[in-house]
Amino acid sequence: MTNTAVLIIYIPIVMITFIAFFIALSGDRKKPAIRCLLFLMGMILFWEATVLGFYLTDDLSAARFLFDAKLPFVSLASLALLLFTLYFFKLEKRLTKAGWAALLAIPLLTAIFSFTSPLHTLIRAEAFITVGALNLADSVRGPLFWVHAFFCYATILASLVIIIYKYRRQLPEERTASRFLLTGIIIAAASNAVAMFQLFDLPLDFTLIGMCAALILLYMGVTTNDRGSFLHIARDEIFHRLNDPIFIVNTQNIIVEMNAASKKWLDTLSVPPPETFDGLISSLEKNGAKTAPPTTGGLMELTLHTSDNVWIYSIRENTITHKKGFTVGRFLIFENVTETRLLIKQLTKHVGYDSLTGLQNRYSFEKAKMDFDKPEFLPLSVIFGDLDSLKIINDMHGHKTGDEYLERAARCLEGVCPDNGQVFRIGGDEFVLLLPSCTAKQSIRIMDEIHQSFCDINDFPASISLGNTTKEHTHQNLSLLVDEADKLMYTRKRAHA
Repeated sequence: MTNTAVLIIYIPIVMITFIAFFIALSGDRKKPAIRCLLFLMGMILFWEATVLGFYLTDDLSAARFLFDAKLPFVSLASLALLLFTLYFFKLEKRLTKAGWAALLAIPLLTAIFSFTSPLHTLIRAEAFITVGALNLADSVRGPLFWVHAFFCYATILASLVIIIYKYRRQLPEERTASRFLLTGIIIAAASNAVAMFQLFDLPLDFTLIGMCAALILLYMGVTTNDRGSFLHIARDEIFHRLNDPIFIVNTQNIIVEMNAASKKWLDTLSVPPPETFDGLISSLEKNGAKTAPPTTGGLMELTLHTSDNVWIYSIRENTITHKKGFTVGRFLIFENVTETRLLIKQLTKHVGYDSLTGLQNRYSFEKAKMDFDKPEFLPLSVIFGDLDSLKIINDMHGHKTGDEYLERAARCLEGVCPDNGQVFRIGGDEFVLLLPSCTAKQSIRIMDEIHQSFCDINDFPASISLGNTTKEHTHQNLSLLVDEADKLMYTRKRAHA
């Protein structure tokens, strides 16, 4: 590992700490817990600065100074953690002036030795620091270091004990914030242990990494603890900013609340605010609205006719459930699906047509087979066609000319097809005519007309092979007859070739 690799690991951690600091800074700084958290974040930022400086410098004296310069910030961060816990649970009054003095003594003493006498023997009995591709430091810890370490552990463990004590005395629904704090303190303690006993042979400050993770959880605990009123305001704001009309009804179907979009919508329709949901639907129906069962889920669909447009609404409902499991009401959401319905209609129309020729495609053909396969359409004739010369035209003149040929062929087939029949392009050069109320003899005459119309095409060597069958009885399978027409067409195509 190199200095660069270590910095790549630390820089995102520093950025996250900065972001968390400024988020907390924009919060309610009048709260003592927030002020303690800001102090903790500040100490961690200074701590991170010394660590980054150690791996950035190539000066041995600077490296020696920075190696121990972090210690005051470590002890002050541990102290801030304890103070945060006391203020969070409103236990700060338990701390006397003597207690304050005792808590500040160790960080102050550590700072004096770290800043004035780097690598003092009281802190490091022996120290080995090298600078290079990877700045390294090893030492034999001195007595003041162990005092410092004991102080950090003691404050973290004291915080842990306080949180566990308060957590066990809280009601289950009140424990969310304490759970964040507890997780954060455990992470801080665990990372401190990893660093103390050097469980991983990596040039990383695991205590710092653990404290960064902990402070995020601590901030989440603070915001969660006071989010009741905040969430109420936020939910109300979201509710009134939604564009869809939303009505809240109780179990008696009485409308207890509606959002701003609902009031504006009713004003536009000149509908007075109703007392019940049934009254709302009744008022809308008096204004010309029509209700229908839902097509894509929901409670119902509502179609409104205004002077200049038609609007379609999908009415969806969401149940409001009490924490004990029983229903207390519903949200009724009027979602404007007009544009969606129009888009679906357009897509449905286009999906059934061939974009080149404008004829119906295989999808429409399969659907038409089911539609026409009824006694009232018998006799039902099928004409299957395959262009003979498309490949030659493509090879000799290019695919653009081939496309023009396909379009001309489609027009020929459309011109010959009776009004009650339909023409389909089901493949590259394959066409099918479905001819209801058409006898086998009539279908042969239509095939003759098709061949004649192809002879009239002078721009291309145009010809088409055709096969036909006729369904005359209800017990005949139309799909098999279509296959039979296909085979007959290929037989004639081979004979023609």
